[in-house]
Amino acid sequence: MTERIVVAANDPSAVLFDALSRARFVGVVADKTTQDEPIFDLLQSAASAPGVATSSPVPVLGVARPAKYELHASNPPAPSVALPCRTLCLLDSDAITSLPTVTHPRGNVADSLVVLAERLLHHGWRHVAAPGVALDWPVDDAASINPVAGWSTVSLASMVGRANTGLEAHSTWASSRLNRLRVVIDGACMSASPYTGTQHVVLEVARHMAELRTSASISLAVPSNAMRNVRDELGSSRVEVIERSMHVAADVLYRPYQMLYASELAFVESTAPRALVGQLDMIGFSNPSYHPSEQLFFFARNLQRHLMRTLDGVTFISEFGRDSTFSELPDLDRERLHVVSCGADPDPLPGELSEDRPIDPGTPFLLCLASTFWHKNRAHAIATFAAMVEQFGYDGQLGLVGPEPYFGRSLDAETDLLKTLKPATAARVHSFGHVSDGEKWWLLRHSQLVLYPSVVEGFGLVPFEAAAVGTPSLAHAGTAPGELLDGTAAIMSTWSPESWAARANELIRHPETSQALVSQVVAAAQHHTWRRCAERTWVAVDAALAMPRRTIHADDGGSLARISPSPLAAATPAKLRFTVARGVPGVRRRLVGLLSKVRRSGAT
Repeated sequence: MTERIVVAANDPSAVLFDALSRARFVGVVADKTTQDEPIFDLLQSAASAPGVATSSPVPVLGVARPAKYELHASNPPAPSVALPCRTLCLLDSDAITSLPTVTHPRGNVADSLVVLAERLLHHGWRHVAAPGVALDWPVDDAASINPVAGWSTVSLASMVGRANTGLEAHSTWASSRLNRLRVVIDGACMSASPYTGTQHVVLEVARHMAELRTSASISLAVPSNAMRNVRDELGSSRVEVIERSMHVAADVLYRPYQMLYASELAFVESTAPRALVGQLDMIGFSNPSYHPSEQLFFFARNLQRHLMRTLDGVTFISEFGRDSTFSELPDLDRERLHVVSCGADPDPLPGELSEDRPIDPGTPFLLCLASTFWHKNRAHAIATFAAMVEQFGYDGQLGLVGPEPYFGRSLDAETDLLKTLKPATAARVHSFGHVSDGEKWWLLRHSQLVLYPSVVEGFGLVPFEAAAVGTPSLAHAGTAPGELLDGTAAIMSTWSPESWAARANELIRHPETSQALVSQVVAAAQHHTWRRCAERTWVAVDAALAMPRRTIHADDGGSLARISPSPLAAATPAKLRFTVARGVPGVRRRLVGLLSKVRRSGAT
């Protein structure tokens, strides 16, 4: 028997049945002159699976001709379709042979294919879409229905609808490879003056994703009052800045940071068929003191849990971030959790210090650059500074610099600690709030040492920023800084202020030791550039596109068949119909039996 024969869809039906008698597989094409051998290889691979009678291309809008595309390791198996494509498909002749009788329909090959396909389906065979080849074709085309079979337009549409998650996943993936991919980045956090770490992440992720994959369309959706400033920040970048509204549509939505406000949820869940969220850290998730009330604390936890459990992927900026999240939500799918890192390759500004700042620029100083959140542990920087003064006679200053959040501030504890110090020592500790980027870089560049004593960090950029301008730093090994700066002299494994003071004194007094530390941190930063972050983010996006959508839970057949959670769920009516459907034939059989007995008794 010949391995494979190809016939044209407009050939007489006799041609199809002749081919089925001579070949294991028979291909159908709109026109024989357009057949593509590699495409038929892909169709044959899918048709060779157990229980498969026909294979067709994956249906993808906008693909006018059969097209091949690369598969992903996370693509699901070949999905079912209601009927095969009448202009391009492959039939397994062995499946046809399994039918008890085969009547040769009149007409052309395409019409005969429909009749055969329905009979095959009745007997338990499957029609599938072949992964790796795509075509725009009507998978629920009413014109291809044989009325005798009893299939309705609604039935066919349901079989290839939202509940067929395998088909939806393959169509989405194929479209992302063959059409221009549209990605929208959620910039709800952006304002008229972006300066926070989260805003910086959003800007750089958008910028570098656009640079890395020029074939994709990258849009940054921001509030209307922030559009002008964000466009200025992005400059000549390929990123399109658009207004964040419910009219935005894309293939993928990416929100690179966690959510606090429920009003932002609808945009994330409705903008695209695939959506990912970034969880920068679990600090606010775990710390009640960072919220104005217990109810809002639990609300934030529930909101973030909801996103991570229902969206198609979650990104983290460190392994520590992923591990700490998984410890809180062990039901998450590990395949959907991706470490994308963060950019540790800053672009320092020259900058200068404002004249009204309390620190004396002509005197040596240590710097603690951190907000007043409790976990930043600024009190430890004060204790270290006091130990340096007491143990080593340090005669410089300490600058505590960073914004003050509304909740979770450590200022009172810092004030109480300062009261326990000698007045002359306490007088050299200067605390001031938010500074401009120029002032920040001046402080980093001119300080002798940066203290970064955070108890917990999702990443920790400050040591990398300090090294970028040649300044050493010290951080604790406990969380992400210990992971990212492992093997460098910047890591402290103890919380003893005396030990930190001794290491700080050594770095200040020995410039060669200080420079070696800076070189180690600069080398570590090469593994965490914004370009690498974008590369890893694209890996996460591709994985989300390749897998079935996480949030879909749909039912076939319309509202009367629906059982998934919904106001229109109809489990009770469906159960009633099922009982009637089984009961009526049973009653009919009993009546037939009784009538037979009556006839037999009458005959006797």
